[in-house]
Amino acid sequence: MPDFYLPAMWPLGLQRRVADWLWAWRWRRRLRRLIALEARGQARLGSVREEVMQGARRPLQEIVACHVSRRGPFA
Repeated sequence: MPDFYLPAMWPLGLQRRVADWLWAWRWRRRLRRLIALEARGQARLGSVREEVMQGARRPLQEIVACHVSRRGPFA
């Protein structure tokens, strides 16, 4: 529970989930932009290209689960 909590605030669990999903969506979008830049010849991914491709194809649910496991459920 935070030091300052008002009853009109969003439920903290919901707020944390929304933030996690937004983070995962932005991360996957960055990977897809890298792929697009490489296709246009504006970036070189080199040896990490396949990892970037796999990350860009991962479902958001998997990305969120991985992010939460690294961050910790209550951090």
